[in-house]
Amino acid sequence: MTTQAVTAILRGQACRASRHIPGIAWYLFGSALVDAESAADIDVLIVYASEADRVAIRQHLSQCCLPLPVHLILMSREEQDELDFVAAQGCRRIFP
Repeated sequence: MTTQAVTAILRGQACRASRHIPGIAWYLFGSALVDAESAADIDVLIVYASEADRVAIRQHLSQCCLPLPVHLILMSREEQDELDFVAAQGCRRIFP
């Protein structure tokens, strides 16, 4: 599966999730940015605003069963700001 195809699937999931959890941001990082076909997994970061958002994200993703081998990292905005994970890992925002 190409990086573009992976991104399209993830954007679809992000769009559905954002209907119930507004303000979340999805990022792709790691080897899937370079070559998704040979990547062992798809590294995804979701940045959320509140603890309730984190719980809702997990519930949404468990119900929709992403068709990808996703390695998911959930981080609050505060955690992301403190760690600057997006910049440090070269994350690419895919939603919104």
